[in-house]
Amino acid sequence: MPTPSHERALLVLLQPIIQGHQSGQAVSMGESGGVVIERRGHVRGIWRCMTETFAWTPAGYNEPTYHAADLDHAVRYTQTVVLAA
Repeated sequence: MPTPSHERALLVLLQPIIQGHQSGQAVSMGESGGVVIERRGHVRGIWRCMTETFAWTPAGYNEPTYHAADLDHAVRYTQTVVLAA
């Protein structure tokens, strides 16, 4: 079950990937939790730990659009969908 410590683990895994992507994107912990991905100062979306999954909510949405079963799936989704857009 994901916890806030899982959010920190996700942040640690995503930092080198996003920094190496060289697309003006950044990743950080949100003020109220969650892992925030930004591009040129604009929020792209946020990963939050849910009861049994990680939930991705794109900027402008009120509800998550994707649920990842674990850290690996969250990282893979970020690499293939979020960074590719």
